[in-house]
Amino acid sequence: AAPAGYLLPEENQWTVSIKDTEDVKLQIENTAEHPSLLVEKTADKDQYLPGETINYTITVTNDGNMPLEGITLTDVFSKNEDVVVDGQLAIEGYDGPFNLDINETATFTSSYVVPETDLADTTYTNTVEATARDIIWGADVTVVVDPTYALTVDKTADKDQAEVGDTVTYTIKVTNTGNKALENVKVVDEMVNLNETVERLGVNETVTFTEEYTVTSADVGKLVNIALATAMADDEAISAEGDVIINVAEEVIPPAADEPTQLKDTVNKVYQWITNPKTGEEATNILLIAAAFLLAGLGLYFYRRKAKH
Repeated sequence: AAPAGYLLPEENQWTVSIKDTEDVKLQIENTAEHPSLLVEKTADKDQYLPGETINYTITVTNDGNMPLEGITLTDVFSKNEDVVVDGQLAIEGYDGPFNLDINETATFTSSYVVPETDLADTTYTNTVEATARDIIWGADVTVVVDPTYALTVDKTADKDQAEVGDTVTYTIKVTNTGNKALENVKVVDEMVNLNETVERLGVNETVTFTEEYTVTSADVGKLVNIALATAMADDEAISAEGDVIINVAEEVIPPAADEPTQLKDTVNKVYQWITNPKTGEEATNILLIAAAFLLAGLGLYFYRRKAKH
């Protein structure tokens, strides 16, 4: 038997020849106990997008020189170096302490869904520890949330129907819907002469532009207006556009005044003159005019008779 803390060699039987005339010595070297566990933890990739699932694999191998009993596992999950107190991962396949013979391996898994709200470059570190005979062996793996760049453009108008000459007020909202800030976001709307650059647009941040446009006869029909937002991120062009359509009514041109209408207006004016506003009596005015014509006729008659004589 080996003393405490040591192991007999695997080949622990020897053949000895004993002679009555000699002392026979046999030296047996015991091997010191060397408990050891190789703990490894991996993820199926090192970068993830929000909403994706991180799949972890944990392997524990007895790479020592003695069987180990009562091995326990502890898993610590952290986000940006802060331990996630209420979100530790369950180790699938681990029901409690387990044993491993020399060179034997046990495999476990765990998973985590990256929140949709996670910002780019968020890091997750998962550390697993295996304990046996009051000795701790561990391993960890760190993954990062991959940057997601995205823009949206929302464009609205204060009316959906317009006529030539009307003023339409457009509202343009540009929002960073990705998980990382964008630099130098260019917003262009040629119809309303909008050309602005936003130096920095943070995650979930919105910038609003309000522009006015006067409708012309060239806009009759469906007036389509488009706003475009663009930015560069990691040598990639990020862009989005928004549009709005309003209906422009045809321009109404008053009909030209025709001659009958003009003649009628003239007759009405003469009639109003005849109906002397001083008297306001239509019949009296007609009699006065008739008397005037009669007197003029009589005067002309007598003038002609006198001229003959």
